[in-house]
Amino acid sequence: MPTPVIIGTFWQVITVKQNWNRSELRECWTLNTQEMKMVQAKSGKTRLGFAVLLKYFLYAKKFPEAEELIALSVLKFLACQLGKDELTFYHYDFTAETAKLHRRQVRLHCGFRTPTAQDAQNLTDWLTAEILPIKNYNPRTIRTMVYNYFQERKIEPFSIKQINRFINSASQEFERHLFEKISSRLTESQKAALDVLVKKREDNNQTEELSFFDLKQGPGKASLNTILIETQKLKKLREIGTSPDLFSGISAQIIKQYSLRTEAETPKEIRSHLPSKRHALLAIYSHNRSMQITDDLIDIFNKLIHKVRTKSERSVREQLLPELTKVNGKPTFLLKIAQATTKQPAGVVEEVIFPIVSQELLQRIIAEDEAQGNYQTRVHKAMSSSYKRHYRRMLKPVLEVLELCCNNPTHQPILKGLQIIKQHLDSKSAYYPEECIFPIKDIMSEAEENIIQDNSGKIKRLDYEMVVLEILRRHLRCKNIWSPGADRYRNPDEDLYSC
Repeated sequence: MPTPVIIGTFWQVITVKQNWNRSELRECWTLNTQEMKMVQAKSGKTRLGFAVLLKYFLYAKKFPEAEELIALSVLKFLACQLGKDELTFYHYDFTAETAKLHRRQVRLHCGFRTPTAQDAQNLTDWLTAEILPIKNYNPRTIRTMVYNYFQERKIEPFSIKQINRFINSASQEFERHLFEKISSRLTESQKAALDVLVKKREDNNQTEELSFFDLKQGPGKASLNTILIETQKLKKLREIGTSPDLFSGISAQIIKQYSLRTEAETPKEIRSHLPSKRHALLAIYSHNRSMQITDDLIDIFNKLIHKVRTKSERSVREQLLPELTKVNGKPTFLLKIAQATTKQPAGVVEEVIFPIVSQELLQRIIAEDEAQGNYQTRVHKAMSSSYKRHYRRMLKPVLEVLELCCNNPTHQPILKGLQIIKQHLDSKSAYYPEECIFPIKDIMSEAEENIIQDNSGKIKRLDYEMVVLEILRRHLRCKNIWSPGADRYRNPDEDLYSC
């Protein structure tokens, strides 16, 4: 990796490395017949300097600047070909008229030309239109692109200081156009709502308005209270109306870049910006935070559903521990019973089996099996109790703010089940109406079907909700179901490369 050196306040990477092996020197720095004729036509004092300019330009497509160092191994290799001492190179004046003449001759030989003011404007326009809108590239990457830009057009690149100045100019122009474009798409009511986020507030002034400080706060630990706070925050953000249409034609990476930049500023600093810049930055941040909060809501929802199950399982295991006295060697006992019954198929149980496996041992095996069979039923009862008493309060606000979609027809019945739940959220009945058509067999196992139905076949409302929410959690985690307003839980088709 080339060693970076500081030029002014910018980092520049030396385009010609300093360490060369013999095969690399022969490949890159050997003078061919035509080049040797050009070099031999120069006077003895400037011959090595001209050879360095020529081969350097052929390799890097630019001339060495005064700050750059030519590797000593390169100087020795070229000097050896010319029968010169490598130290004569250091007497070569890069600023003299002779050096300027040599550079013109090298450009003519390579088919390049010097850059003009129009080239500078073309470069700025190219950066503004084709490079900066795509991604937040670091300065070093952009400089590499600029050198490639000049190389493709056979133009000698500007100096590093000029290139950095053009990059900064293009960045400022791109930013100005970006802010004006977003601001022009906002309505006056949206701009007023965005200004409310950063308006100055008195310390003792209690208000229900969403502030910039509130917006920056993370969700905290997974709890019902957190769900309620985040849903209210998301509702207020959506009232502003910063829809994705505002940012059409702008890459997601650029949006995230300016969102992070806005988050690092204080309300006072944001208020000091020009209106177009202020409104654009706040719109970008509000939109990005809306996606983050949607992701957080889904994360918390998944954690809480998982928490209900794990707590219930732990509680049931503690209750069943006395009953779960494991009987060791059951396969052996079963083999002995099989052997005894096949030998005496007409025998009496008391006379044939009890001498081999005692009645007490058989009762213990039955008790163990019954305890294990009741486990899932008990777990679900514990989950239903916890859900009904506490966690069900999250269902309504979550379903109100989360829009859920599915691309696979196989999983559409889950969304249909959620729609039925939403329609009967405020019902006081323990059962769903008999006329409701439930997608049960499409999404549930036989055990889950038995949980949600009573003996008469009626669907128990709260049990149905709990089972469907667990199924939803599984499909959210693998993105079978996604949310349009989310980032991490977005449409998985957006992650595919277009052909």
